[in-house]
Amino acid sequence: MLTRRPSLRVIGTFLLLLGLGSLSSHPARAHDFGVTPATVTVDGPRVRLVIDLHPADLFQVVFPDEAYRRMFDDAAHVRTHADRIRAYVTPRVRLLADGVPVVLAADPTWPPNRLAMTRVDSTGKVVAATLPLALTGTIPENAEKLTMTFLLYGEGEFVPLFDVVIRDLPGKARRTEYLRVNQAATVELAPFRQHAARAKSAAQVFLDFLALGFTHILPLGLDHILFVLGLFLLGGGFRSLLKQVTAFTIAHSLTLALAMLDILRLPSRVVEPLIALSIAYVAIENLYRRDVNRWRWLVVFGFGLIHGLGFAGVLEELGLPAGRFLPALVGFNLGVEGGQLSVLLGATLVTWPFRHREWFRPWVARPACLMIAGVGLFWAVERVLG
Repeated sequence: MLTRRPSLRVIGTFLLLLGLGSLSSHPARAHDFGVTPATVTVDGPRVRLVIDLHPADLFQVVFPDEAYRRMFDDAAHVRTHADRIRAYVTPRVRLLADGVPVVLAADPTWPPNRLAMTRVDSTGKVVAATLPLALTGTIPENAEKLTMTFLLYGEGEFVPLFDVVIRDLPGKARRTEYLRVNQAATVELAPFRQHAARAKSAAQVFLDFLALGFTHILPLGLDHILFVLGLFLLGGGFRSLLKQVTAFTIAHSLTLALAMLDILRLPSRVVEPLIALSIAYVAIENLYRRDVNRWRWLVVFGFGLIHGLGFAGVLEELGLPAGRFLPALVGFNLGVEGGQLSVLLGATLVTWPFRHREWFRPWVARPACLMIAGVGLFWAVERVLG
């Protein structure tokens, strides 16, 4: 027994000192930064970085004096400080093309109106969602190497990691890097240019964006689906419906082109609530009209202008391939039109046997319009409040 007591004291003292040492080694650290995913897309002379910012990491460095708060309260809180966040992130992501700095610019309309602050992980647990921020720049055409360095979160004692995926525009990952803060990675640009020259024919770009436009309506564009169904439910005959859909297509094609040429832009926090209100308006009008007003196509044209600015946000995220602006834009618009016509065709086939029955309007069309109007108004309020 006498021989065991000193050994127990020694072990206890060692564990105590080890615990004190671990505490003293990080005296001021309140938060350990996690791994920050980043995607770098090289498209000819255009480079685009999307950084998935974790709200807790971001809050600690942007607002170091507010130690009592762990992260942003809600999406509106993020929007209030969007300028401050962009001003922090942009200069701390550095790109060099053959040693010459590449000027990066953050999206001035960030954050998007649809900003989710939480998500459900694979275990079913609700966790904080990341805040993706895009930076874009231009690489000189004759540049051979691109060097990237991340200085984000370098103010803290804990060394963060950046999981960087470098890819071509079609989405093929060509390289993955795991970088510490202030650690540089260099990429040879020749393989990206060879791939671009080999893969980006006008026909291929057209087909790619045709598919993207279609899937943006079916199955992803629930708001646009409800808008088209609102047009359908009032009836008025095939010619009237075709006139409205054509006016809508021409309008959204016009503003989409103007937005992608940087001639006309509106923040998503303005566009998205207006899209929701357009859905509600069409559905509510259906409740008080039995026939299509001859000027309704003009109202639909106006709403199409707004929806086109919403489509522009989608294309901005995807990025248009350099030198293939026209086939990409035409393909996307035709894909959207194909999705809309598919919605109308499906609605026609489903309702064809009984659409002209007396009970169709009071028992099918009106309840459906009430539901669509309710969803549109709910979305409008939700998007305004963030």
